[in-house]
Amino acid sequence: MVIYPQSKPRFGRVCSGLDDNGEASCRGHLLGSSRKRTHHIRDANARGEPLTEWDKIKNYLLYKSDLEPELDQECFFEDFLDGFDAPWWRQPVGRGAQRRPRTDVFADYWLESRMRTPVAVRRVFREFQKHVDGDDQPLEDIVQRLVHDAHYFKDCEMHIANVKSREALFHTRRRAMSLGAFWPLLLQLQRMDSTQQQREVWLAMLESYFIRRLITGHQARSYDQIALELLKAISASRTHGQEVGRVIADYLLGLSRWARRWPTDEEVRRAVLSRHLPRYARRLVLSAIERHLIQEKGAANEGLSPTVQVEHIMPVGWKADSWPLPGSVDPTEAVERRVGVISTLGNLTLLNGRLNAAISNAPWERKQAGIQSSDNLFLNRHLLRSYPDGWTELDIAHRGQWLHELIVEIWPRGLQG
Repeated sequence: MVIYPQSKPRFGRVCSGLDDNGEASCRGHLLGSSRKRTHHIRDANARGEPLTEWDKIKNYLLYKSDLEPELDQECFFEDFLDGFDAPWWRQPVGRGAQRRPRTDVFADYWLESRMRTPVAVRRVFREFQKHVDGDDQPLEDIVQRLVHDAHYFKDCEMHIANVKSREALFHTRRRAMSLGAFWPLLLQLQRMDSTQQQREVWLAMLESYFIRRLITGHQARSYDQIALELLKAISASRTHGQEVGRVIADYLLGLSRWARRWPTDEEVRRAVLSRHLPRYARRLVLSAIERHLIQEKGAANEGLSPTVQVEHIMPVGWKADSWPLPGSVDPTEAVERRVGVISTLGNLTLLNGRLNAAISNAPWERKQAGIQSSDNLFLNRHLLRSYPDGWTELDIAHRGQWLHELIVEIWPRGLQG
């Protein structure tokens, strides 16, 4: 299926060869009076800009298409390659030395998903060339697969897909964590002959792995390697008729090294009660809990305002006259304990809008009234119902335990369903 709409040919182009840098020797002439543009490569060369890996790939594909008598090079460009010149695809993404056009990033992921091996940033074009030259499928079929995967990639990165689907929710949370390393695996999973329910089970396990590690403070450095190892395991499993969900679960549960493991319920509990999560992680986890409570209560509206704010229940700038320290503990030790728990999940909630500073830092009695008058989130209904008489370090730990129970219910460990 052609993803990018076909339009009337505008330029005749002939590529007579390909040099060692992937640059085709092309000449073009205008076929009509409309001059929107020649394709990006000629423009980039005219400005003296270095070709990106994708520019070289596109040049190479045009060169290959000219060698096949049944393909019209200009129609081939219009049908398959023109869409990649859109600003979204040309936009640089990443940080520092890893910053490169989104086309290059996608081409890298796509190659790794096909080859199941790592591809160096500066080797994307050469590895792509080897992959295509070694594929016995017609060029048009190869590029159709590429464009189909690009369509899925763009939908998921731009969140065009149905926002209520479990798959869309997975990608929303993945983007919040800035996780791109698993794309080679995700591309392969969406190609597989499976039901929507099966894919949701697979993605739920991956999300549990990511979120539990986020909560417990594990790094994401090895995710690219894990994704490729999973790709290989799934490929091998299909030969032996194993179910993909079981392969994913067994692989993730079998990661025993601390740097790669899938955290247990107990490890998550300790982290919830003691760790100060990054700001984006607080919002991600609390929003997921609120969504879970909405579904659990059978509420009609499953949405959550995009402007929702994270609020400390006991304020970071607490004053002893409004938030007294426990009298039975040494004051210095009591302050240390409070500082240790004040930014844990147990002391955090969501609000549909910010409280003004006076109410935010006010004693619990006044803050309760402020939350009740301006908010109807299920997190806060539980908060106000469960702690009407005060809010102390013990209450923070008690609520943290409740949040932990919800977290391991939302993100169970292992294969479910």
